[in-house]
Amino acid sequence: MNEKLALTALLGFIIIGAALIVFFSFPFGNTSNSATGQGALASAHDSEMPFTAFDRALAAELMDKDGDGKCDACGMAIKDCIASNMLQCNMDPKATIGLLGSAHAHAEFRVYVNGAQIDFSKYAELHEEAMQNKSAETSSFIHVHEEEAPHKAGEILHMHASGVPLWVFFESIGMEFSKNCLKIQAGEEFCNAPEKTLKFYVNGRQNSSFENYAPKDDDKILISYGSESEDEIKGQLDSV
Repeated sequence: MNEKLALTALLGFIIIGAALIVFFSFPFGNTSNSATGQGALASAHDSEMPFTAFDRALAAELMDKDGDGKCDACGMAIKDCIASNMLQCNMDPKATIGLLGSAHAHAEFRVYVNGAQIDFSKYAELHEEAMQNKSAETSSFIHVHEEEAPHKAGEILHMHASGVPLWVFFESIGMEFSKNCLKIQAGEEFCNAPEKTLKFYVNGRQNSSFENYAPKDDDKILISYGSESEDEIKGQLDSV
């Protein structure tokens, strides 16, 4: 009888132990990024992408507005937030930008000023340099690459995080884009006027988000400034 009781007790301990192991090993709750709804785990390629100097400076600007070296939302050291791939604190309920590596999407885009297409190919070269020496130019979160035919370098936006707005891309290459103005470089800006306006299209339709629009996979984006006719705009849209 004592032997049977001992065996029964031992079997019970084994079953309880196994149950506890399964319980604590099972990922319960929502493991996605709270700001974006996307998982925090990056692909091997994305997780190896470094923050550029621009990304680090922008992360500090977005997360540490009082300049004390700590995240305003969670109190973590900014360097630790960056080490966790945060551009915005993912513990801030107002955050919209996911962790670096939380997405990998591509969107075609074209920018026209007074009928002439802006060439972004040099920023594809700068991005390759940034990946080597982590220079201040370009961002790992949203950038342009060299491309294979039929596309040309600088014609496709690459997003390596979810929810990254267009203003991050333009700021990373020294430009500014808003609903009112497109600033190419110092002294060269194109702002809304009675005879010329700035227009923004996503997938063939006008969109009012402008700089705050976060491109999605397979989007076709057009930014156009000038006094174009409907036929000219159609031609520009067809080029995307």
